[in-house]
Amino acid sequence: MNPISARFLFVLALLAGAPSPATQDDPKKKEAEEREAKAKALYEEGVALMDAGKLREAQTKLRELRDRYRICKAYWDHAEDVTERLVECGSRIAVEELRVQKQYKRAHQDSWHGIEFAPPDTWRGIPPFQKYARSEDSSEVNYAGQTIRIARYTSRFLESLHLMVFKQYAPKDLKEVEDKVAADLESRYKGLQEDSSGALKGRFHAASRKVYHDADGDRLAMYSFFADRKGFALVGIWRSRPDEGFVVSFSGAKKREVKEEDWKEALRVFDETAKTFWIWPSAQLSELRVRLKYGVQLPDWKQMTTKGYVLEYNTRDDYAKQVGDQMDRIMNFYKATIPTTKAIPLCRIKLFDTEEDFQYYGQAPGAAAYWSPAQEEICAYRFTGKELKLDSKESLTITEGKNPEEETFHVMYHEGFHQYMHFWMGRDRNIYVPSWINEGMGDYYFGGTWSQKGGKMSLEIRPNWWRLETIQQAIRENKHVPLERIFRYTQAQYYTDPGLCYSEGWAICYFILTSDKARKKGYDRIVLKLLNELKGSENWEKATTAALAGVDLKAMEAEWKEFVMTLKPEKR
Repeated sequence: MNPISARFLFVLALLAGAPSPATQDDPKKKEAEEREAKAKALYEEGVALMDAGKLREAQTKLRELRDRYRICKAYWDHAEDVTERLVECGSRIAVEELRVQKQYKRAHQDSWHGIEFAPPDTWRGIPPFQKYARSEDSSEVNYAGQTIRIARYTSRFLESLHLMVFKQYAPKDLKEVEDKVAADLESRYKGLQEDSSGALKGRFHAASRKVYHDADGDRLAMYSFFADRKGFALVGIWRSRPDEGFVVSFSGAKKREVKEEDWKEALRVFDETAKTFWIWPSAQLSELRVRLKYGVQLPDWKQMTTKGYVLEYNTRDDYAKQVGDQMDRIMNFYKATIPTTKAIPLCRIKLFDTEEDFQYYGQAPGAAAYWSPAQEEICAYRFTGKELKLDSKESLTITEGKNPEEETFHVMYHEGFHQYMHFWMGRDRNIYVPSWINEGMGDYYFGGTWSQKGGKMSLEIRPNWWRLETIQQAIRENKHVPLERIFRYTQAQYYTDPGLCYSEGWAICYFILTSDKARKKGYDRIVLKLLNELKGSENWEKATTAALAGVDLKAMEAEWKEFVMTLKPEKR
């Protein structure tokens, strides 16, 4: 790699939070050196394995380096090279797979849009994104003229090799489907040129096939379908560069030209997939919708129902089961802290195996999980990296030696509380829960650690050491937000200083729920009283006034500060 590029990338890493080399005075010097040594070893092992032709093993090592040691100098020194090697490894493995590629035996079935097809076997699917939960409007009239993506599948070995499905609303004929989808592709791919076109023999629909290339050397194949006055297009894509934006990759990385013989292998697989494409006749669609509950069946996705959740996932079964068990337990704890008289409906969780697919679906750069009230779902992925991004947009570095997969649980405890509040208040009511409670309680549960005692699992809520350091420093420097103000903060005000406000919200909730003095003074009743008032009035300011009636806020603040300053940081 060019030395100037290397220095420039390292400066970017520092600005992004990547650490500079440890100094002699750094108390964490040994840990930092061990981490750097591991990163260096992964790079060297990956290169050696690749040189020896052991491409799958090399890809595993280099992906671990990129995902787990992304903030290490040893990674940033070779970042462009790692990106290029991953593309090269992935391309060569993908070609090997394409030569023997078959289709999934279980079809992709979409009862919402009324289609099915058999994607390439082992490719990762991403569910269609529904704008609003329980919104099943697929009206050709309401969305006439629009082109939207409704499915995507990606090679497990190469992120830049994928298959997408587009829906064209209310087309007049096959040509309009071709023209509209081609126009959408032209807006995404610079200098798109048609190489060939012709009819496609498939499942008795009007269908066509067009092959393209663009100015960057990307290769595309578009298959258009028209039946029952509905239009769709299946598009196979092989990009010459890695996809950017969600996972660390660099525009400076060299393009890998898609060789003609390799493209022919991909084209054969795309052709076979296109031949399975089927538009369900409207007269038969109701049966599919009943069977799939107006949902979508992806061949590589599974569903698991627990006591309180429906998990849709494409990760390991054992990991999905762990998530389900953990979330059932934390749901019981939500109910114990904030009881409900009405049943909470089964809550949905989408659990992705990779960060790439999670980010593509949710468009939440850097996040490890999120709660979406519009879709009424928690989305998360099997975290394997070094840094977690939280609701407050801050990064939490995972201590070396900890299993990063388990850190997803703590983030989901936080997001799960938002989901619980949504249903507790009543779906569709759109009630603002004061941020000091909504985020503070989320961070309170984030600190939960399970242990087995007497044959039963019990939850211990420990001080959130990361939040504790921030709020203790703010109290020492008298930079905390007075309680009488933070209790009245809007969400926008809370987000003006998220690091401080999230820490203070956590500290208030931790004080209220765990302090003996708070119990004696009746502060422990504030949260539940406020929420009950809010549920009835739907006015958070009136509910706040009612919940704090008779409370001496200056005395409470003094007691809160004293309590917080006695807590000891304890890293998990």
